[in-house]
Amino acid sequence: MRLIDRLLFASCALFFVPWGARAETPLPPIPQAATSFGATLTDGWLYFYGGNTGKAHEFNKDCVKGDFFRLQLPAGTAWETLPGGQALLSSSLIGYEGKVIRIGGLNARNEKGAKSDLHSTDEVVSYDPKTLKWDALTPLPEPRSSHDSAIVGHVLYVGGGWKLSGDDGDGTHSKWHDTLLTFDLQSPDQGWKSQF
Repeated sequence: MRLIDRLLFASCALFFVPWGARAETPLPPIPQAATSFGATLTDGWLYFYGGNTGKAHEFNKDCVKGDFFRLQLPAGTAWETLPGGQALLSSSLIGYEGKVIRIGGLNARNEKGAKSDLHSTDEVVSYDPKTLKWDALTPLPEPRSSHDSAIVGHVLYVGGGWKLSGDDGDGTHSKWHDTLLTFDLQSPDQGWKSQF
């Protein structure tokens, strides 16, 4: 029987909803109100990375975060603060063999009040909760943010997403990826491959 069937992200709080339940049992609030954060469930833990803590469509160095937290499910009472990293929104988190892989994302290089200067990243890193450390994996062939990721067997799939390299207001520094990439986590020397 599944322990978790739905997680609802509402009012910056998480709720545990078992299948067929009529009432929601609240979990502790997310440590910081954020949108466009990365999240994944793996080995009984909910992981939460980065995101934008500013107002709608506000992007700057102060409101894009690189904080990293986790909560044990289903009955966790407090979020743990973990070693964070690069300030990112729209990154992808995925669990694999007890670790958490973070793929791509978007950072803001501008100060508050200045014109947005947004850049997608090609960074791929793996967090090991046993060592409390991030390890670099092979970067994406091109930067991506707002993409989707999945693992089937030992193969990591990354599809879609933006490549942003600064915001000049007319869209000339943005590109939407229409490719699907694969990466064999058991044969990392083979690198990333494009499926179409």
